[in-house]
Amino acid sequence: MWYRTIEVWFCSPGIRMKATLAMPADGATKAPPPRSLASVGSEPESSKKVSGVSRSNLRALSPKKLLLTKWTAVTPHGKEKHFLVVKLVDPEPLGSPVVAVELEAVVSRRVRVLPWRELTDTTKWMQGWV
Repeated sequence: MWYRTIEVWFCSPGIRMKATLAMPADGATKAPPPRSLASVGSEPESSKKVSGVSRSNLRALSPKKLLLTKWTAVTPHGKEKHFLVVKLVDPEPLGSPVVAVELEAVVSRRVRVLPWRELTDTTKWMQGWV
């Protein structure tokens, strides 16, 4: 079955979006067959652990979207439980990926710097203020 693509533009003041749609060339309304999900969950055993932490304890995060996010420490230290990401620490060469984040404790306003990947470990950090 052949498909044709149609580009559609949605415009409003200040917003301009483009969508590309794939439609059957013969005018049929039948959807294409779904993709196979057979490969899901078939990871090799060696990739299930990242830096000593199992993948079930990791959360997917994007370092660019961490600014002003809220975090709760699973085990509070010094009555500091709730934190806010106040700064993304960039490495020296500009354009390189984010290395660390600055977390500010809500109660004491104390700032601590830690690698942003540490926030993906659910045994240490929970997203949001719980």
